[in-house]
Amino acid sequence: PVLVEVGWKSRGSDVNLGFFFLSLLRYQTNDRTFKELVGFWINNLSMRVPNSVVLPVGTHVDCCREEEVEEKTHDIMAKIMAMLAERKSNVTHFIDNLEGSEEPEFYVDQWERLK
Repeated sequence: PVLVEVGWKSRGSDVNLGFFFLSLLRYQTNDRTFKELVGFWINNLSMRVPNSVVLPVGTHVDCCREEEVEEKTHDIMAKIMAMLAERKSNVTHFIDNLEGSEEPEFYVDQWERLK
């Protein structure tokens, strides 16, 4: 996999767009391959550039059958959506914990970053 990151300013805010190039020829529809070829890189990019937009781009499509491309594309997108839903749930849980904290002044910096 190859990551290409592009950043620019738009209406006073930073916008970060990452293109994630992935060989559909190498990709297999299982959790291990997803974690190695997709999940690792998306997590890596979101840690380095929070709130960035990542666009997955399948390569080597010409080396795969049409139904194989469709199956792999669907699998990748479904797993990315599940990964994002889990991340959102974790952040919501973390915010709830901060709001319910008995000593919120200790967590102000974390709370401000999550807003």
